[in-house]
Amino acid sequence: MGREVLEETGLTIRVLRLLSLTDHIMPDEGTHWITPQYEAIVLTGLLQNLEPEKHEALEWVPLDNLPKDLTMPTVNALRRYREIQTIAV
Repeated sequence: MGREVLEETGLTIRVLRLLSLTDHIMPDEGTHWITPQYEAIVLTGLLQNLEPEKHEALEWVPLDNLPKDLTMPTVNALRRYREIQTIAV
C-alpha cells in the first residue's frame, strides 16, 4: 500500500492501523469492491497529484470541513476513526 501512495501522491507513509473494510456491490457498474481504509501518518513528501488520469485533484481537508460527496468506504473509515478517538479520550 505504501508504494501505491508514493506513486500516486509523492508521500511516504506509515500505516498505523486498519480502520474499516467495506464490501459493496455496485450493480449499475457491474462491480464488486472490497475496500480497506487505513489510518496512516506522512513520513516524508509534499502532496502532489502524480496520476492526474486517475485523480482530478488531491488536497488536505480538515475533518470538520469535509466535502459532502464522500465514498461509502470513506464514510465507514471516518465513522470508525471517530469511534477510536472517542474511546481514546
